[in-house]
Amino acid sequence: MELQKDGSSLELSLKAVSEERRRETLQAWKNEGRAAQLLRVLGEKIGWDEAEIKHTQEEMIDAFGNLYGAFEDAALNEKALEEAGFEGDWIAKFNEIAVENIIPPFVEIRARFEISVIVEQGIEVIRKALSSAEELTDEEADVKVECFYDGAPFYRIEIRAPDYQVGEATWDEVNNRVIGAVEDSGGSASSERF
Repeated sequence: MELQKDGSSLELSLKAVSEERRRETLQAWKNEGRAAQLLRVLGEKIGWDEAEIKHTQEEMIDAFGNLYGAFEDAALNEKALEEAGFEGDWIAKFNEIAVENIIPPFVEIRARFEISVIVEQGIEVIRKALSSAEELTDEEADVKVECFYDGAPFYRIEIRAPDYQVGEATWDEVNNRVIGAVEDSGGSASSERF
């Protein structure tokens, strides 16, 4: 802040904001606008007037922190609104709109391995191979890898990551670890994503 010598004007400069922070703020603002539009679409579909839409919007902001958060939670969990105390036939339509229009803040990759190990310690080989995949779970990076038994010889892997790039990199590593560990022990393994 600078004051001119003649005292007739004051010069202000705004604090520099990082590009990332500016982008995040802009995205949050866009998300809220989009969520408000989706709520208006819902209101039109079920016959709400502007006051009912505004009232519901305020209640959702109170319950979820922001309107976009309500849509995100509904896209991930169809009971999110009911768990937050909302009631009515409109919830099914809200969930439908949320699932169709909101991209979850993470990526899920699912795959199935067919593993066959015909050696004395075959079960242990499979267990170690799947455990090596689960070791790729990284809470700091928000990556989760889980393995499930679907009945011999099938094993399901579920990967949850913050974005597509991280998810794909994790999937490549999981695939290499499991197939490599099984084949190194004399077994065979193949994978199929679904």
